[in-house]
Amino acid sequence: MKSSVKIFILFLVLMGVGAGLVIWKTNYSGGEGLTKISKEQMEMLVKDLDPMQQKMLAESPEGKKEIAKNLGEFLSIASQARKEGYAEKPEIKQELENIKKVVLAINYDKEINKDKGPMPPLSRITEDQIKAFWEADKQNEEDFEEFKNAQVKLAQERGQLPKDTELNEDQLKQMRESFAKLTIYANEANEKLASIGEMDEAEREKWKKFEERVEFQTKLQQSQLLAQFYAKEKLVPKLELAEGEVDKYIEEHPELIKEKKEKADEVLKKVNEGGDFAELAKEYSDDPGSKESGGLFEDVPKGQMVPEFEKAALALKPGETTKELVKTKFGYHIIKLEKMGEKKGEDGKTTETYDARHILISTTYKDPENPMAPEMPLEAYVTNKLKQEKQDAVLADIMARNPVEIATDFEVKPPPMPEGPQLPGGMQLPPPPKPDGDKSETPEDDKPTEKEEDEK
Repeated sequence: MKSSVKIFILFLVLMGVGAGLVIWKTNYSGGEGLTKISKEQMEMLVKDLDPMQQKMLAESPEGKKEIAKNLGEFLSIASQARKEGYAEKPEIKQELENIKKVVLAINYDKEINKDKGPMPPLSRITEDQIKAFWEADKQNEEDFEEFKNAQVKLAQERGQLPKDTELNEDQLKQMRESFAKLTIYANEANEKLASIGEMDEAEREKWKKFEERVEFQTKLQQSQLLAQFYAKEKLVPKLELAEGEVDKYIEEHPELIKEKKEKADEVLKKVNEGGDFAELAKEYSDDPGSKESGGLFEDVPKGQMVPEFEKAALALKPGETTKELVKTKFGYHIIKLEKMGEKKGEDGKTTETYDARHILISTTYKDPENPMAPEMPLEAYVTNKLKQEKQDAVLADIMARNPVEIATDFEVKPPPMPEGPQLPGGMQLPPPPKPDGDKSETPEDDKPTEKEEDEK
């Protein structure tokens, strides 16, 4: 089943930047949302996928269409959130205004250090630079306090941090370091962009493309944030099912369990005609835990089984069987009460128990649209199906009111694969044979004896 969560995760992976990584005050507003993504922009997004994902996407036209479709849904949700004023909510506006700085700093880090080998983001900023940052301007401390308070508040509103929770010393230290590093690089990037007019043509073109990339990624990150909040508050509640909705659907679609019901009726008839209950359980029951023991459950404490099963079992007298099928979430049961009893627990208290046999005809269902998926309880299948239908309807409505144009003709260049034969991990090809006449480098005295050769 597709979901907003899948969309969010996909584009966090694609861009390598988490919206809300840090937040602080700037003069950059949330801006307008994205309503069109070009072929070139899609290619920029997917090039940051790992090599295996790029290879799979390059070989799958359907995969490319699915990514474009998911992105369109994601941006339409964000656009609807803007229309409903989410971008002006204080807890969201604060972060929308600061995402550009995060994206700017991380992209700047990638740009200036791209030829220096792989390193964690911002890790090339030195301790001396951080120290100088804090000593340079007292305003930095005030900005950090604002940042810290906003960060904690947002985490609490997202349910990621309990209310009235204080950051410990390590968390505070890590937060200060992240704040300093991102501010240092963001300031450097802004200085670089301010001097574009003084650059030669090649350098100017490079930094203009950098600026365009930052703007594009910023809008995506802002849309991601808006879509997250909107989906949580507005969309998720719309996917909830009313009480009895699943049962009603099953009743209106008897074809879903027609064969299982007919089989259960057939077995019930054999029981009612006096068939050996234990033998019938061994032959027909779908319960692997009790099938071989003739469907027997021993010393079952009251309250352990699902209510429908227990109510039917305890309505019987020892030796009696249910005359009608008993329906639970597991399927259709035929039940025989063997005896009543009692058992002392570890606390010394006596608990009423009972022994019962049952024959289960499972109503698990295989999704015809997903042949690779395992069978699942019918109620679970119907629940998923109804929620999916609700989600599709909600998304279709939002996308109709917030159209987004996403290019699907973008190219994904598969990464170069290693040359030569590939062996399992840890294995190596044997060394090439030495040319004829090549002398061994092993000293004569170190050559193995005949006995050692035999032992080898």
